[in-house]
Amino acid sequence: MMARFALAVMAVVGWLGRIPGHLAAPFRSLLSQEGRRAWALMLLAGGGVAMTIYAGFTLWFVRESPSRVFWLGVGALILIGIVLTGFAGLLIKRTIRVSRDGIEIADVVAAAAAEAAARTIAKKEGE
Repeated sequence: MMARFALAVMAVVGWLGRIPGHLAAPFRSLLSQEGRRAWALMLLAGGGVAMTIYAGFTLWFVRESPSRVFWLGVGALILIGIVLTGFAGLLIKRTIRVSRDGIEIADVVAAAAAEAAARTIAKKEGE
């Protein structure tokens, strides 16, 4: 009887020892830059959904007061603008440099797409 109890305790302790590794698995992706970008995208999307639901509920809640509805609607539009700006910042790699000569904005995605298009055109012309 005591041997069975000892085996059961050892099994539970061994199982508990593995839990932190299983719980930490999703957070290992935070070690890479792409993993952090993916987490930021998911959290930003979740926050956008939560704020949209919140804004919709509050607009419904104060539907009898036009001035409150207007200002809450303006606030909801500002929140949506912030979320969309965050999405743009995550999905488009852009460099902005300010110097004495002016402002330089370099869009890495557009440059890569233009380079790929130029290669495709050169390949088609060579055929």
